[in-house]
Amino acid sequence: MVKTPAEIDRLRTAARLTEIGVHEAIAALEPGMRDRDIARAFHASLVRNDALPSFTMFASGTATGQPHLITSDRVVQSGDLVRWDVGCTYESYHADTARAITLGKPTARQQRIWDLLAQGVEDAIALTRPGADPADLYNAAMSPIRKAQLPDCERFHCGHGIGIAIYDPPVITATDPTASVFRIPRAEGGLEVGTVFNVEVGYYMQGEEGFLCEDTLVVTNGGFERLTTASKALQRDRYLS
Repeated sequence: MVKTPAEIDRLRTAARLTEIGVHEAIAALEPGMRDRDIARAFHASLVRNDALPSFTMFASGTATGQPHLITSDRVVQSGDLVRWDVGCTYESYHADTARAITLGKPTARQQRIWDLLAQGVEDAIALTRPGADPADLYNAAMSPIRKAQLPDCERFHCGHGIGIAIYDPPVITATDPTASVFRIPRAEGGLEVGTVFNVEVGYYMQGEEGFLCEDTLVVTNGGFERLTTASKALQRDRYLS
């Protein structure tokens, strides 16, 4: 769960290169391109910067409603929602981040859902400090969408540790991670200085559209350092600005 300074440097670099790759790919995106073209632009950026793609999921339109995206030859249209969940490895250490953007002005429903997810991520991050209970972060992350009473909004976890594996301890959950499919130990005593983990909140309406907001941070003596810093603006032009 606790990374050395050298490991944190690699994780910091992996996160930075992933966000550079996404920014370049989204900046190049135009209506008429395919989802697969976005992925290729992302891959090209990573390789130019000496990182390796580890997992790449870009999708648009109704395909965003699948929790685990399938990148396809779907042609992106003006007004589409585009969502990604991507990462790379840099010197064997992983990055993992997620956002969504709209090609044009988002609808009121899209903006409302995205704002709830982004607020949950920020509320969980705000609680991050040595000794923090992952269950408290989970409840903070879930609180906005619970209060909004979105249907079918419950999730088992709202984040996970990251390192050589994409899923390291701790799991950000209010239930027992040792009894789950993850089989990851509890964070007894809470988060520790040097813990690197992701906070994520998603909401999916299969056959319609879906959203995922995910950031990476490291626990410090004074609280936390963000390793992912990309904009949380939903409209593409604002995301890139």
